[in-house]
Amino acid sequence: MSAEILIAGCGYLGSALGKLLAQNGHKVWGLRRNPESTPGVLPITANLLEPASLDLPCTIDVVVYTAAPGHGHDQAYEDIYVRGVAHLLQALKTMKITPRRLLLTSSTSVYQQNKGEWVDEESKTTPRTTTSQWVLKGEELWRQAPWPSTIVRLSGIYGPGRRRLINQARKGEHALVTSLHWTNRIHRDDAAGFLAWLVELPSAETLYLGTDSYPVPRHEVEAWIAQRLAIPAPERCLDQRQHNKRCRNDRMLATGYVLHYPTFKEGYEGLLAKEA
Repeated sequence: MSAEILIAGCGYLGSALGKLLAQNGHKVWGLRRNPESTPGVLPITANLLEPASLDLPCTIDVVVYTAAPGHGHDQAYEDIYVRGVAHLLQALKTMKITPRRLLLTSSTSVYQQNKGEWVDEESKTTPRTTTSQWVLKGEELWRQAPWPSTIVRLSGIYGPGRRRLINQARKGEHALVTSLHWTNRIHRDDAAGFLAWLVELPSAETLYLGTDSYPVPRHEVEAWIAQRLAIPAPERCLDQRQHNKRCRNDRMLATGYVLHYPTFKEGYEGLLAKEA
């Protein structure tokens, strides 16, 4: 059944999601400060940090919040995950809009485990960074909304236009990592695909981890990219990093969603093929 869907913060991820939803027959509204043309998405020019600009369609069935900080500063995280979330929820209440579902994209950065532990939706969140604390505050606000809500904690998003590891490999620049430093990621198209999948589900859990099926040491990714580019592999060096965990996606896969890029190899293979 088609629905009217608002994507708040319709940028890198939201635009991909909007295109998918429009292809599935939904009426999609994309809210951002500087709307760009996305096939099938109706633009709304508004700023989540300016409540007076939030003039929303009154027939919205589903709200998906995909806004993301433009940089890693504390203020950017507070703006997106606290002020932006609060302003949007208040606008929905003020305009007496009653969506049947809310979806929020959050981050696996709320897990501060750093010894290679496995984490899932039941794992303890005790963030030590201010940015992660703001993310959790945004989740709390989302859960307090008077409508059914779901939160998707995404791991590191890569994909078209995000080629940092490939570019660094070409320049001979590699992160200083050890085989014990685990990383987690998800291709942009799978992040959008899973959100679109949740929109279609009759019901959903309140929390999911959105990540691929292969947590991997950073140096293994870099070594694989170097091999594919036929350039020298990086050396392994000691690096003390805060984040070193492995994210499970069992609950995500239990919904029936099938990953297009279950490991980094499928994802980066596609990115490298486009420049071959």
